[in-house]
Amino acid sequence: MENWLSEVEECKGRNATIPNCLFTETRLTIGARFGVYIQLLRLVARSPYWRSASVLMPLSKLGEECRLGERQVQRYLVELRQARWLETRFHGPQGNEYFLKQF
Repeated sequence: MENWLSEVEECKGRNATIPNCLFTETRLTIGARFGVYIQLLRLVARSPYWRSASVLMPLSKLGEECRLGERQVQRYLVELRQARWLETRFHGPQGNEYFLKQF
C-alpha cells in the first residue's frame, strides 16, 4: 500500500495514476470505471485525506464532479462496492467518505 500511496504523493496536484487493471475489470460497467472511479482518483489526489486514499463529499457534489445524475452515481457506486474497488462511510450532513481500495 505504501508504494501505491507514494505514487499518488508524487503525482499530487498534477496527474492521477490509473491502475491498468481498471481497463480490463469485467465486473464494472464503463460508467463505473471511467465515469466515477477515475473522478474519485482525481478528487483523492486533491483531497486533504489523500494519504488514506479517501475523499469526503456529498453525493450531489460527486454527481456534479462526474457530470452524472445522483441516481446514476448511486448505481455506479454500488457496482464499485460490490466489486470491492470502493468502501463508503456515511458522515451525516458532510456527505459520504469514499475509500478507494488497493488493487
